[in-house]
Amino acid sequence: MPSPSNSLSILHDACPPDEKERQIQFVHVSDHNIAKPASCTATARSHVMKRFHRRKQLDSSQRLENFRYVTGQEVFKKRKRPTTTQMKPTLLSPEATVVAPAKLDPFDCLAANASELPALLANPLIRQAGEPVVNFSPDTAYQSLDIVFRSSLADPALLNALLLTLTFEIHGDPLNSKFLTYKGETLRYINNQLQDPRQAVNGGLIGAILLLIGIEARLGIQESVQSHINGVALLLRLSESQDVPLHDGIKRAIFWQDLFSAVLTGSKRMSSHETFAELSWKRDPFRRSSFKAPRGFEACETILGAEFLAIVEDINALQTLRDAMDVDQNDAIAIMHLDNHQASIESRLYILGEDPMRFVNPTLYCCILASHICTYTLFMEIWSASTIPLRLSSYLLENIQSLRTDGHMIEYWDLFTWLICVGGIFAESGRKQDEFALLLNQHLEFELTPPTAPDTQNVLKNFVWSDKSFGKRWTVFWARKEALTALGRIEE
Repeated sequence: MPSPSNSLSILHDACPPDEKERQIQFVHVSDHNIAKPASCTATARSHVMKRFHRRKQLDSSQRLENFRYVTGQEVFKKRKRPTTTQMKPTLLSPEATVVAPAKLDPFDCLAANASELPALLANPLIRQAGEPVVNFSPDTAYQSLDIVFRSSLADPALLNALLLTLTFEIHGDPLNSKFLTYKGETLRYINNQLQDPRQAVNGGLIGAILLLIGIEARLGIQESVQSHINGVALLLRLSESQDVPLHDGIKRAIFWQDLFSAVLTGSKRMSSHETFAELSWKRDPFRRSSFKAPRGFEACETILGAEFLAIVEDINALQTLRDAMDVDQNDAIAIMHLDNHQASIESRLYILGEDPMRFVNPTLYCCILASHICTYTLFMEIWSASTIPLRLSSYLLENIQSLRTDGHMIEYWDLFTWLICVGGIFAESGRKQDEFALLLNQHLEFELTPPTAPDTQNVLKNFVWSDKSFGKRWTVFWARKEALTALGRIEE
């Protein structure tokens, strides 16, 4: 039998190395009168203290897992003045616009269940769900989630409205159970916040109402759209009377949703391109040569009028700018200037084309619709397959078809060639685009020798036309037109 003095070392050595690290070793000494060696006591004490400190560090790291310690030197490095190239004003990088699950709600403090939000945001179908309020595309940070709503995502009304918008875009069914649940919660939180006018003026609440309007506009519910537009107008008046500032992103969202809804449903607008100082725009005096109407429009001045030609001059300048340069999608100054340019054009086009105009001068109204499509798609590619061009091209088709017996289609042959082609390249693929293709075939037959694709493109370049922005769509549309022509010949 080993002596008591050797008991500690024998039991300690019998354990595997990993067990020594994880367990406290208890040593039994048969005779309490025998003195314990100092080395044994020191080893036992060291083992216990090591275990105690390890457990303390583990508990501390679990409590502070969302933070990290930094040294004074690290802080000093972060405060160093950036270089000239680093100081260029930029939007958030596209990667930053994607909300990662871990960053969305790290402290589990959002007022609504946000567990489904990361999966919804990762769905490719939601690319244009927030148009024109918020952009979910990873290609650019223009009107991204962070820029428009900033820290307002914790607002329960906004969070439910966001879930509502994404769910509707994916399922497209207003009777979907999740859609109805989110809609009910959105309306409940909006109404609760409106009870206190002092707390009602905030970006989160306004953003929630704007997203709700977007869904109602797509569904064509004009009465609800108008009611909520009036509500946003009231909140703007409260913002002014209470001197509560609203940031640039939410003001742009208000302007574009107001115009978007008016185009889709005919609701009465509450703002114009002159309402917000942040959207003000004027012509660049150093680019005067680009502010001129294309010669195709000048030849039609008698039917189109001076006011429309002045707007077309601005569209031509926008097209020239977009064709001449590749816009950095994260260059804040360039993006905002283009946005203001587009806002001025589209707002004036809408004012010029209000209801009576389509009856007084239907040819002019068709030109307004086509110009609106071109302007909307010239700004940035993210909206090129969006709701507005699809809906406007549908309106354009109806109006051109109503003019088929009108002598203007022959008298202004070049102009109507442009109208049909603009409508066709942005029409919904399928029946609508086929109707434009058939219309173009019939229109080209007025010429003794039907023009080829290059001949037709030369005609289009006399109006608002960008090979850079429209070229791919034009190729697809012309191919469809040729296919229908061949099919017609076979049937004959």
